[in-house]
Amino acid sequence: SCPDASCGSASTTVSTPTNLTLSKTATASVLTSGSITYTLTITNTGQTTSGTSVTVKERLPSGVTANTVTVGSGVSSVSGCTGTGLLTCAVTLSSGLAQSGTASFTINATAPSSAGSITNYANVGSTGGTPSDPPSNGSCPDASCGSASTTVSTPTPAPTFTLTTSKAGTGSGTISSSPSGIDCGSDCTEIYDTGTTVTLTATPSGGSTFTGWTDCDSVSGSSCTVSMTAAKTVTATFTLIVEQMKVVKTVTTPNGVKVGDPINYTITV
Repeated sequence: SCPDASCGSASTTVSTPTNLTLSKTATASVLTSGSITYTLTITNTGQTTSGTSVTVKERLPSGVTANTVTVGSGVSSVSGCTGTGLLTCAVTLSSGLAQSGTASFTINATAPSSAGSITNYANVGSTGGTPSDPPSNGSCPDASCGSASTTVSTPTPAPTFTLTTSKAGTGSGTISSSPSGIDCGSDCTEIYDTGTTVTLTATPSGGSTFTGWTDCDSVSGSSCTVSMTAAKTVTATFTLIVEQMKVVKTVTTPNGVKVGDPINYTITV
């Protein structure tokens, strides 16, 4: 302090300017063409409160499409942050960020159709203005850049099983399926994904009748239901319709014929 009145003093508080940094997280693993999310968090490490307008540049990996944006804590709106490639996202904060204050938003995207490891980069303007373009590979050069990686995998094909149909009996007919695939007829086998429920329908040909199924999981009339949890064979039986005929034999010769006289018979079917 000054020793006497001949001395004067004044104090000034020197604050560090606004310094926005960016961190980023992403879905760690996803199937091809699946849903992937990127969450971006903006933090002010400076002592000066930021403005409410912030620009973030987002570089999406090849094959990734940003579909929608969900605002998080401290963010009132985001625009310009959907599409592909390099995006310029205009972020409006709910209020300026004080020192150590944070704000976040999430980009909801579709993963590439091919498998591999992808890395996403984004830059924020450290003072709130327009940042430089983020890198397309490598590592972020400073704290205004954030990156996150995702492993994109090809789905494992579902197991499949073969359904075989056959026909038995003296008659004839066809077997059809839903889902389609069997028309037996000529095509009596089909491969289905595990867990598929297949309904088979037996249709007798003219002169035949359908008489039953064997080895179905359930039967309702001419329909057979099979759940494909293993390879299965089912049989439809058709029976030939046999017409019943009555034969009537009558004598048309008058009674009282003598030995050696002709006798006439009439046979009616």
